[in-house]
Amino acid sequence: MKQILFVCVLLAGAWCCADVESEAVCRVTKDQGFCSKPCTTWWAKQNCAATCGYCVKVGKEPPCTGDDCPCVDYEHSSVCSLAVVQGWCSKPCTTWWAYQWCKQSCELCDGIN
Repeated sequence: MKQILFVCVLLAGAWCCADVESEAVCRVTKDQGFCSKPCTTWWAKQNCAATCGYCVKVGKEPPCTGDDCPCVDYEHSSVCSLAVVQGWCSKPCTTWWAYQWCKQSCELCDGIN
C-alpha cells in the first residue's frame, strides 16, 4: 500500500495528495512539530504530506535548486522569519535547507559560506 501511495504522490501530487505513513505516525509527526522543523521537514513532506498540509497546489512552482536560482524565499514568510530568529540560517544541520527555502531572509543570496 505504501508503494502505491508513494507513486501516486510522485506522479500526481496536485490531484492525489496522501500520507504514505500511517495515520498514527503522521499525527505524532504533526503534534510534535516535525512537519516544520528544518531537519525533518523533507521527511514530513514525503511521508505525511496531507496531515502536515504540504499537498501540492496546481500552479505552484517547486523551489529552484542550485546556485543560479533567484534570491527569493520559497517558504512562507513566518517560517523564514523563524529560521532567522532561531539561527537555522547558519547551523550546520539547517543551512542547506535555509539556502533552498529562505535564501532572501537568511541573506544567503551569494551562496553558502
